[in-house]
Amino acid sequence: MKTPFVLSIKTKFFLTAAVIMAFSSATWGGWAWYNERQHLHQKLRENGKLLVTAFVRQSSMPSFMKMPASLTMWGYWTHSSKR
Repeated sequence: MKTPFVLSIKTKFFLTAAVIMAFSSATWGGWAWYNERQHLHQKLRENGKLLVTAFVRQSSMPSFMKMPASLTMWGYWTHSSKR
């Protein structure tokens, strides 16, 4: 006759705690991931609108009001490589 497999009380407690911890971590982690993704998309959209608005304003200005190329980031990158 074979004896049945019995888990000790410590093992049952540990397995129960591990299942609860895994479930709560998945729930809270998924929620935080979703919120962070929404926040990043919103910021990306806002920054994109700001960039397009600045570009449109810069391109619609008269030439005497435009920033010289040496002061823009493009001018900085192109001139800094010649140093």
